[in-house]
Amino acid sequence: MPPQETLNGGIKSVLQEGVQQLVLGLYIIRGDNISIVGELDEELDASLDLSELRAHPLKPVIH
Repeated sequence: MPPQETLNGGIKSVLQEGVQQLVLGLYIIRGDNISIVGELDEELDASLDLSELRAHPLKPVIH
C-alpha cells in the first residue's frame, strides 16, 4: 500500500496566470500523488503578492 498523508486546513496553490489558492479542508492524498510536503513560513507567505507571481508549467512525470 502506498503511503498516505492527511492534511487538515490544506491550501493548494495553482500556478498559472498568477496564483489561484484552493482551500482543501480535510484532504487525504496517496503516496503516488505527493510531490512536496513541508512547513510554510507564514510571515513570508503573507508578504508575497500572489497576483504578480508567474511560473512555467511543469513537465509531466513519466515512470
